[in-house]
Amino acid sequence: MKKLLSLALAVLMLASLAISVSAATTGADLPSVLSYLYGSKVYYDTTPYGYDGLITRWIDTCPEEKCSGVATFIIDGGKIKWACPTCGKSGTITAPQPEKPDKDKTPTPASLVCPTCKKADDLQYIRTAVVDGEWKDIYLCTKCLEIVYTKASGTYPYPYDYGKDYGIDYGKDYGYYGYYDYYFENTIKCHHNEGGKFCQKDAKIQLPLTVKDDKVVATYKCPDGHVTEHSIDKDEYVRPYMVSVIAAAGGDSAVKGGTGAKYGETKTVVFYPKTGYALTSVLVNGTSVNFKNNEVSFTVYGPVIVRPTFTKIADMKTYTVTATASGSGTITALKNYTSLPSAAKVEAKYGDTVSLNFLPAGKNYRVADVKVDGRSVGAATTYSFTNMNADHKVEVTFAWKAPYDDVIERYIPAVEFVTEAGVMSAYSGSSFSGTVGITADDLVCALAELSDTAQVLSDANARRAWITANGIAKGVDLTKKCDVQTACTVVVEYLKVLEAKNGVTFLKLDKTASVKDATVALNLATAKTFDANRLLNRYDLAAICRLIARLEYR
Repeated sequence: MKKLLSLALAVLMLASLAISVSAATTGADLPSVLSYLYGSKVYYDTTPYGYDGLITRWIDTCPEEKCSGVATFIIDGGKIKWACPTCGKSGTITAPQPEKPDKDKTPTPASLVCPTCKKADDLQYIRTAVVDGEWKDIYLCTKCLEIVYTKASGTYPYPYDYGKDYGIDYGKDYGYYGYYDYYFENTIKCHHNEGGKFCQKDAKIQLPLTVKDDKVVATYKCPDGHVTEHSIDKDEYVRPYMVSVIAAAGGDSAVKGGTGAKYGETKTVVFYPKTGYALTSVLVNGTSVNFKNNEVSFTVYGPVIVRPTFTKIADMKTYTVTATASGSGTITALKNYTSLPSAAKVEAKYGDTVSLNFLPAGKNYRVADVKVDGRSVGAATTYSFTNMNADHKVEVTFAWKAPYDDVIERYIPAVEFVTEAGVMSAYSGSSFSGTVGITADDLVCALAELSDTAQVLSDANARRAWITANGIAKGVDLTKKCDVQTACTVVVEYLKVLEAKNGVTFLKLDKTASVKDATVALNLATAKTFDANRLLNRYDLAAICRLIARLEYR
């Protein structure tokens, strides 16, 4: 007769001696402890990880006769070791050896040996179950307390992929492989009756089961959509499950009412953060759940694994990354690899990752320098802070990459402006040729293009026509070289037209003043330069356009 042994994997750690957890067994005598090893207590589906394993750690009543506390037990080297935080004592219990299996009734495969003692003499058959996706016979070496697996022979009614019929991965979603129930079948004949005739098609069970009033209800659905329900009294549906809490640094936990639970029962886990720690997250069967007052409650429909996380309160401080940019470019930010709407000020918690990307405005721009907390890290295009534990300041400088090979440094801002605005371009090849003289026609065409925000002036003729139509260059010979006084006269008239067309007022423009006085007020030229009336070049034209674009108005 094959003997059934309760197999489960408890996740209570020996280090968690102070946890106040209800014992999974009852009674203060030694047999209640040994029952975990040799099967006098039988549980079904108590393997939360989807495979069978021998219980090697658990909490139970302290073996010390005068102690009323609970002790932590572990199996080590074929012996049971225990330690009790209540009485402060510890000891070792030698487990009695079960009788050897009847080899005539339960033959052990010739090739199967214990991995520890390398013998088959003490192997005892336990049960057949799904392990790593296939049916296996499970043996226990009663000498070394090792579990040994071998491929099962024969066929079994509940194959590993049964759950695929419902689109469910039981190993992942429920903690065990294949749906197996002692009370409800997987498939029944549909009971739907129409005109005195039963449907009789195969109706499959819909999971999970539900609890209605005092009944556990299984719902079956056939291909035609008919629904049939079978139910059993909840008190009769005695199918215990294990609620396991993963031990975590920074706190302890307890399962109210003990770690065993029936189907449909509500269980509550209480967490006890240590001084200086706080409970920051709880996973129930891998899913994050909300908790309140350091407690979490859930309904049990199968084995449950609860995984808390405790974090040092000092590590929960919020840190800030501030980022500023100068020049033409932008900064984007990600926190824990998720994009943020702004990089100007990013708040992050301890351990977070903040990444910044530096994006020049266009092909003619580059990252010139990046400073992190005042220290240059070069012309980086990205920078990340991993495991945040302090505030940080990032300063990025973007610079213009002149597409010309002959621009004088002091004219770079003006040349950058007219180039990026599309007002002026190379004079010849890759040269801007800033010292080349301009004509009045060059001036009016540049001014017309500067005002063409709608981009309707497609060529030089259209730009000259716009200037003429608005009376900006009356009496000016456009073919002649442009001098300071001609340029100032045209610009003053140009600004008056812009005011009228756009409904604005330039703060420094006095329409009643002379051209010379208006020029000086606008900072177009000094009185001395106006009187000298020298000829202008391409650098001067670029500077005039940039000055106009930067004039204040209301």
